[in-house]
Amino acid sequence: MKRSEHFPSRFVQASDLRPEGVTVTIDKVRMEEIGSGADKKLKPVMTFTNASKSMVLNSVNDQTIGELIGSDDDREWHGERIVLYPTTTSFGSKIVPCIRIRAVGGEAAAVEDREPGAEEVEAAAVQG
Repeated sequence: MKRSEHFPSRFVQASDLRPEGVTVTIDKVRMEEIGSGADKKLKPVMTFTNASKSMVLNSVNDQTIGELIGSDDDREWHGERIVLYPTTTSFGSKIVPCIRIRAVGGEAAAVEDREPGAEEVEAAAVQG
C-alpha cells in the first residue's frame, strides 16, 4: 500500500495526477489556515466542481491562473476550466514534484477538450 493511501490528504498532490494532466473546473478560492503550530499560515485554497480534493495555491499557480483567465480577482474564476499537471521544480538544492497549471486545449495539453465527469476525475486523477 502506498504512503498516500495510509495518510490520505484532502489536497491534490502531483502524484495524484496523470502525466498528461487533468482538466478541472474551478468552483471557488477561499483563504484557509494551513499547517499547524508555528508553521500555520493563511493560504488560498481552490476547490473544483468536478473533484473532491482541493488545491493549496502557491504564487506561481495563482499568477498563472490569473494570466490564463485574464483576471487576478479569484472571484471571477468560478466555472473556468484549467489543466492541472505534474512536473518538478527546484526547492533549495533539491528537485521536487509539483503541480502546475495550463490552459485547456493548450499546445501541451494531452487530455480531451471536454469536461470529465466527477467519476472520471476521481478514478483517474485525483484519487482520495
